[in-house]
Amino acid sequence: MKSTFLITILLLVTLVNAQSLPEAVKKSFEARFPNTEIESWKDNNTYDPAALDENGRDSASEDAQKRGLKDPDDPTEFYIYFRKDGIDWYSKFLLDGTFVIAHGAIDSLPKKVLNAINKAFD
Repeated sequence: MKSTFLITILLLVTLVNAQSLPEAVKKSFEARFPNTEIESWKDNNTYDPAALDENGRDSASEDAQKRGLKDPDDPTEFYIYFRKDGIDWYSKFLLDGTFVIAHGAIDSLPKKVLNAINKAFD
């Protein structure tokens, strides 16, 4: 009984990990960010309690239904996390590969910039 349960869990984990980034999204990312390795990615159907609206509904599934997808749990957006030029980035792409936006986060500003800011606001 325990071994059957364990095998079932292992199969589920394997299936989840076997999901791959859609080819259109991957090609679009590679065209926009050449020679950049994808560190990780997720789609908009990754369970996130913070994504529920005030009534406890999953807005991503409702959005998918509005877009006419057969299965409202099909992902419609993909978030790709990567590092480029020492900066951590994430970018958002639609299912068809359309680029939406990219955000980079830096840990600190260069000394010249900090000095200019301090001088301007002293």
